[in-house]
Amino acid sequence: MEKHSVGQTIAALRKKKGWTQVELAEKLQVSDKAVSKWEKDDSYPSIEFLPVLASLFGVTIDYLITGATKSEKVVANTPKKVEEEILADDPRILTALHDNILSIDEVLATKNYNLIKKALETYPITAYEIHCTTLECALQFIKNNDWRSLLKYAVDNEYHHLTPYVLSRDSEACSKILNNYLEKIDIKTFSDETKSNEKYLNIRKSFFVPTTHKAKLAFIETCKKQILDDFLLKFDMEKIVEDLDQTYFQNELAKGNFEIVIIKLCVRLEAILRGKYHYEGEFSEMLNEYCSNYGREDDGWGYYVEASFVKYLHKLRKCRNNIVHSEKNEEAMTIDEISFCIEYICRMD
Repeated sequence: MEKHSVGQTIAALRKKKGWTQVELAEKLQVSDKAVSKWEKDDSYPSIEFLPVLASLFGVTIDYLITGATKSEKVVANTPKKVEEEILADDPRILTALHDNILSIDEVLATKNYNLIKKALETYPITAYEIHCTTLECALQFIKNNDWRSLLKYAVDNEYHHLTPYVLSRDSEACSKILNNYLEKIDIKTFSDETKSNEKYLNIRKSFFVPTTHKAKLAFIETCKKQILDDFLLKFDMEKIVEDLDQTYFQNELAKGNFEIVIIKLCVRLEAILRGKYHYEGEFSEMLNEYCSNYGREDDGWGYYVEASFVKYLHKLRKCRNNIVHSEKNEEAMTIDEISFCIEYICRMD
């Protein structure tokens, strides 16, 4: 049986639309080299691109990865495609504000991409941001020679050491005091006030410790972007996991559709590795990282050995590559091995 080529399928659908590789790359926000590699079967689109590609071409994900034309529920309605204008004073956002700080858990619970994006762009997620904003306003008072507003700021915030310099209108001393405070305050200083958001301030795979005021604010903006990216990955994962459940795989296996089961098991596995474990990169890289972190078990004698699932998951990946890339290898899986992978991967979420 002739192997289905995902790359050739993408190329044919792209040409049918009349798009160049560059135009398709722009729609996906990837490089044209990435599209070229896909179409040559030198690499495979990662999981987050499958729903978008299916939506762009008006086909099912099944058709992209197997060539099957049978109609099925398509995982293509990701929140990226939802068109809805959200205002900053949307009641759903305002109810998630507490002391003018956005509760990330509450706004994520809406599962509305555009709403979450607007909220994160508009409102602070830490008390640190609020303190920085007020300090920057105070510095602006100095530039504008607005000593009355600066005096009110100093009194309201109990900056007694600043008051004499305000009264004497010593702009240099006032600027020095405020700038010094701006650089010295730390995000953690106000962590108790935003306890529920604290877990979101941990950038994965990053040992960067911001030291300057600007770097700290940039760090928070990076956190906000990552929250949004993680939401999309989790959304895609939940949709895929919902559709590709254990019952689906067992039914397809009973029909003898081994290739479809192998391919879609990898689709589900990749979605979980990205959405739950936050791994990044090619499928093989993420699988290696997962197996490295979780692939050892006690043999009962106090020795740690390679877990049995490691061999089967790698074998599954090689079989998938043989199907979608037409790789020439002799990897084949028995029904028992496929059944093991179904049970293991369906427990991972």
